[in-house]
Amino acid sequence: MAIEISTFPSSGFSSTSIKSFSMFSRVRLILRCWALDCQAWDSAWRDWDAVCQAWDEAWASACQAWAEAWKVWTSAWKAWTSVWSWATAWKAWASAWKPWAEACQARTQALGVDWSWAWASAWSWVWKAWHAAW
Repeated sequence: MAIEISTFPSSGFSSTSIKSFSMFSRVRLILRCWALDCQAWDSAWRDWDAVCQAWDEAWASACQAWAEAWKVWTSAWKAWTSVWSWATAWKAWASAWKPWAEACQARTQALGVDWSWAWASAWSWVWKAWHAAW
């Protein structure tokens, strides 16, 4: 019974060199070549698995960095909106204060009391504080 084998790439044997062995030696050689091929596949699989593991670790690290950056961004946004809300509230208060101050000034002038210098000074202080805060 003849076994024809063309080549075993991992071992370097060809069919002409295998024909010179006995049947038992041929089977052993075939099994050894298959084992070498299996070892090569196993090694390649381990290499691929290591690459996948490194990719997973890099991806997890990138996701962690992105999550940290997102936390910083949301904190900054919350701080900005807080300042904006405070500035809006201050502006609303100042807007509400101005007509009351003008009405009070008109009333005191109608009574013959001149508080214009005090109101002007107070109003100037309010606007200076507003612009300094803004």
